[in-house]
Amino acid sequence: MKRFQKITERLIEAIFTVSGALTSIVILLIVVFLFKEGFGLFNSPSIESGYTLCVHANNNVEKLSVNEIRKIFDSEIEN
Repeated sequence: MKRFQKITERLIEAIFTVSGALTSIVILLIVVFLFKEGFGLFNSPSIESGYTLCVHANNNVEKLSVNEIRKIFDSEIEN
């Protein structure tokens, strides 16, 4: 009877050990994935590709500064 109890305890210990190790590995992989995805934000351009700033042909604007473009997109300048 004691032998069966010892084997059962060892088996339960092994299950807990494997479960803890597996959980630690999964959490580590999640952290690595999140840092990898977050690091991409620093490498991306400030304006996403595919956006175009268009001006009507009758508009007499020759040049726009970066601040003026930002104010237009933020709706601070409407006219």
